[in-house]
Amino acid sequence: MSTQHSGDVEGFKLPLKWKPGTVLMNKMLSDSKIMNLSVCSLPSVGTDVPANTYSVAQTEWADLWLDTDGTRSNIVYASKIEKAESLPPILIESQYYVDQDFMLRLISYSSNSYKRYKVLPIILVIVTKSFLKANFQDEFTTSSEGFLLQASCRFWAKQCFLLTAGAVSNCSYCYQITLDPMVALGYFLI
Repeated sequence: MSTQHSGDVEGFKLPLKWKPGTVLMNKMLSDSKIMNLSVCSLPSVGTDVPANTYSVAQTEWADLWLDTDGTRSNIVYASKIEKAESLPPILIESQYYVDQDFMLRLISYSSNSYKRYKVLPIILVIVTKSFLKANFQDEFTTSSEGFLLQASCRFWAKQCFLLTAGAVSNCSYCYQITLDPMVALGYFLI
């Protein structure tokens, strides 16, 4: 093989849409152990939820919209208990860059979730890169736990959290022997 060809191969990069990250992340988040860990680690759900109370649900939203744009969430956890307002659906989105367009899409996912379950969802966004504009991050507040950012979502979600590399790495107790499960998940995924 010539040097020219090996240089071409080394410089070759797959477009983001072909990278397996989101698909692999979805498979991992669909695992019952990871699902139980994720559910119990969300501040608004808490550790009182019995294991296996949630299951992975349909993520396609096209059936709820008049148009058929085929939008879908990455992962939806739904309670196995019917009509449990204390156990709202949980939408988990993996997003490379967070910007205004993504937040508007997130609101539509939340609206669709409400149409399906009649309860506002809890949302967790796993930000795999960053915010598209540095000042956009200033629109979010730090949760009381210190390792999640929180979005104002009064009328469209019960709560909306963002797990970012910056928030996880700035966590003051991240160097303890036992990490919070959500922080550990963040270290693994981001």
